[in-house]
Formats: sequence, C-alpha cells, structure tokens
Amino acid sequence: IKLGPLKDTHLDRILKDHLNAKDIPEDVLELINSKSHGNPLFAKELASTLLSRGHLTVVDGVCIKQTDLRRIDVPDSLVSLITSKIDRLSPNQQIVCFNFLTHSHSQPYIFIVKI
Repeated sequence: IKLGPLKDTHLDRILKDHLNAKDIPEDVLELINSKSHGNPLFAKELASTLLSRGHLTVVDGVCIKQTDLRRIDVPDSLVSLITSKIDRLSPNQQIVCFNFLTHSHSQPYIFIVKI
C-alpha cells in the first residue's frame, strides 16, 4: 500500500489529538505542517519535541507558544529530529540505543520514537 502525505486539515486533527489540545496557534500548525510534508509520524514527533523542550505548553486544552518559533532551530527531516533526540542522550544511553539498532531486526523506529 502506498500512502501519500496527509492534508493539512487531517494533520491538524492528529496534532490536536496528540497534544490533547482543542486549540493550537495557526503559525504552530503551519510550521509543523510545512516541516513534516504531511508525514504524521514526523508531525507528532516534532510537536512532542517542541513541547518537551518548553517551546509549547498545553493548558486546559489550549496550546500556548512559549518561544518565538522563528528563532529556534527546527529539524527539517525525521532523520534530523531522531538524530537530535539521540544526541541529547547520555553516552551510556547512546551506546544502548546504538547496540539495539545495530543488532535488532524488529521495529527500530518504534524504539526511536520512545526515546
């Protein structure tokens, strides 16, 4: 089955569900949609990264920008995003991650998303 990119409206709904937010600022949606090119995994991971780094918060179902997103480095690809997550791990965690990915033949992307 070949799947194409999701439309912005579908991606917006996925992001609202993922962040548990009924409202997300339009410029946040535009940024995530433009970077992810309709890839829901990349969009969700990018939103989670912005949240975990404190650039976004969700209060009472409303997503709030804490940072001017034009001034931060936002990964341009899923590979860049995953690499940036691995780079923030401790050296021991990086070794575990590397060993798992090089010796496992089952679902390495699920492991990475859990980082």
